[in-house]
Amino acid sequence: MKQFKQVYIFELRNYLKSKVFIGLTLAIILIMAAVMFFPRVSALFKSEEPDEDAPADVGILLLCDEAKAYPEGLLESTFSSAFPGYIVRLPGSEKTLRDEIDAGAADYGVIVKGEDSFEFVVKTRSLIDQTGAAVQGVLTAARQRLLMQKAGLSPAETAEILSSGVMMETVTLGQDQTQRIAYTYIMVYALYMAILIYGQMVANSIAGEKGSRAMELLITRVKPNAMIFGKVFATCTAALGQLVAVFGSAIVLFRVNASYWNGAEIIGSIFNIPGSLLAYMAVFFLLGFIMYAFLFGAVGSSVSKPEEINAAITPVMLIFVAGLMVVIFSMSFGNVDNAAITVMSFVPFTSPMAMFTRIAMGSVPFWQIAVCLAILAVTTVGVGVLSAKIYRTGVLLYGNKPGLVSVIKAMKKA
Repeated sequence: MKQFKQVYIFELRNYLKSKVFIGLTLAIILIMAAVMFFPRVSALFKSEEPDEDAPADVGILLLCDEAKAYPEGLLESTFSSAFPGYIVRLPGSEKTLRDEIDAGAADYGVIVKGEDSFEFVVKTRSLIDQTGAAVQGVLTAARQRLLMQKAGLSPAETAEILSSGVMMETVTLGQDQTQRIAYTYIMVYALYMAILIYGQMVANSIAGEKGSRAMELLITRVKPNAMIFGKVFATCTAALGQLVAVFGSAIVLFRVNASYWNGAEIIGSIFNIPGSLLAYMAVFFLLGFIMYAFLFGAVGSSVSKPEEINAAITPVMLIFVAGLMVVIFSMSFGNVDNAAITVMSFVPFTSPMAMFTRIAMGSVPFWQIAVCLAILAVTTVGVGVLSAKIYRTGVLLYGNKPGLVSVIKAMKKA
């Protein structure tokens, strides 16, 4: 225990003294501070009274009804009220409308072919532009009004029918994914990046000591178990401390500027994280990180040179990346309880991300969470013991090619 403590303090002190570690942490915090203070700073440069002489930012919408499908003036007045940010003009002919759109003189064009059909003309169609759907809704309402008038209804009766609607109240018995998807994405990627970056640091540290032959001296003075456990837990502490510093600073900075972020629902949802979810995040992060750190440590002890690390850790990373892809696709389609992610939530190498995502965005029975955590905890302990045995033999192996064969040989010798 004494040797473990010495290794742990030594490795942790190296992280805390590292200029790269400190600089990266401060850089991320400063970037977050700039983002969080941006609305406050922007408000200082805004004029309190609007400039009445400044030109209004309006678009141009062209409207053509050569088929005379609607009474004169109906469409123009309807579109003017439905699109207050646009100037509605009637170019006179379809050709003139298309020419103006092609020349960039207007933003959108609507060519009415009949009561129940139209062409929406735009020069470049954006992926997120919903103007075409809005035009369809306006023309649908105009046709309904026209049909009602033909049926003998008065304009007042027509307006009353079209303005009528129903009230909807959504009752969510499980999780509201629209409110949780933002911070779930952030937490999943934070877990992924932490394991990827710090896991490789464990492997590189061991491989570097082995490549410099310093391991031959260390191994005679410090027990192998104390070496690998001290390195892994020190790295885990540094990673967790960095995440707490970054996310803690972000939360504090948001609270300071919360009044300037009114209306930004996505930003608000990111910082409105339930305490229970943060607790689950911490548990899955610790168990998942420690398990993968032991794996990376075992791989690092089985290679001969630091240059061989990337090739050696590829099989481990492929498993982890595959799990991340399934989780991201499941979140994108809003189905976090599909068969693939459900199975992965019980596989220890993918459960830290998969089960956490199901907890955050789905409805998971508590017994499944308990079983998942039990499997993950047992696997983490087992991987730690096995990695210590591989480490004990692997650190003194030189000249072997990295890969699965060398790891298996180290296991047998252990």
